[in-house]
Amino acid sequence: MTAVGRRTVLGAAGVGISSLALPAAAEAASAVFTTGLGDDALVMYLDAADSSSWSGSGNWTDLTGNNRSLAPGGPMAFSDTGLDITGGTGAFVFDGNGGRAPTSSVPAFAYGGDWTLAVWARHSSLTGWQSYISQGDAQANALYFQKANSNISGTETTTHGTERAANRPGVVMDRATDDLFCYDSTALTIGQWYHLVVTGTSDDVRMHVDGSLVATASTGGSGSSLASGTANTIIGNRFDDLGDPLRGALAFVQIWTRALSAAEVAAQYAATRAPYHPLP
Repeated sequence: MTAVGRRTVLGAAGVGISSLALPAAAEAASAVFTTGLGDDALVMYLDAADSSSWSGSGNWTDLTGNNRSLAPGGPMAFSDTGLDITGGTGAFVFDGNGGRAPTSSVPAFAYGGDWTLAVWARHSSLTGWQSYISQGDAQANALYFQKANSNISGTETTTHGTERAANRPGVVMDRATDDLFCYDSTALTIGQWYHLVVTGTSDDVRMHVDGSLVATASTGGSGSSLASGTANTIIGNRFDDLGDPLRGALAFVQIWTRALSAAEVAAQYAATRAPYHPLP
């Protein structure tokens, strides 16, 4: 038994599972639910562990076949230098100066339906706000999957969810009448890889870290969707003013138009963890 970050990991039958009991359904699913490819609800997938996702010339290619690649240029590079990744699979490294928009439109995942956002993420710095994926058409009509910079201020209004605090991963939905927060209770550590997954339904928003559910926020009866509108999507920053650049790396990026179950999240962590949380 060994500790990975703040969660204890066991080696069992060649599959790593979290210290919280992995549901039987997830254990059974882990053999087949690795990426979700082939599921129509998976609308974008970038994976550094799959060479088909990396051209070697600056492009990251969406493996779902939806042609939502990330074009060359900008503040990122493909690297595994100093990232402690086993197997030489590399990662998409952001230098804290910008983000990247997909070359074709990503469905408005936060509007009118269930959704899931998933990443393997590693921070080289915890300075400032840092967004993994964001989408919206106005600051009061947006979703930010992010690392918080500070505790919620007294000038903001929230009626639902776990309030944000410094250096915790989670999601905030800026809505017309209030904000919804769903954040982990434990701060991130520089240089540590985390599997971060947030799901949204009509009832709640849920945050998972390393295969375990860590926070749930009720939607207060108003659903997890925002007002309808044109969705602008950015990876590695906030969608509107590029004011929350990621300082670190992403090795696994997924956008779904359905909410993964807890069993699926746990199974995916178990199936994809090897380069980031190797078994002892």
